[in-house]
Amino acid sequence: MKENNFNLLNGTFSVKDALTILMELYSNKINFHQKDIFSKEERNHGDITHSKNRIIELNEERNKIRRILTASENLNKNVKINGGIFLEIID
Repeated sequence: MKENNFNLLNGTFSVKDALTILMELYSNKINFHQKDIFSKEERNHGDITHSKNRIIELNEERNKIRRILTASENLNKNVKINGGIFLEIID
């Protein structure tokens, strides 16, 4: 089993830029699950429960991030983001 780590996000950003980056990441992931649901429904094949639940979770996280970053005391501050990708090839 081979493991790989990638540094997707590592830096300090303005609140505006951090919000843009993070909202785009969440939107893309939500869009992925929406397409998965659509595809499975069109083919009438596959369980969509995971994707439906994941969309709910992602929307909650996205809204929480938006509330944290747009709080009035944070508007003129910077945000440090450190987010990585950990890949593990499994059998």
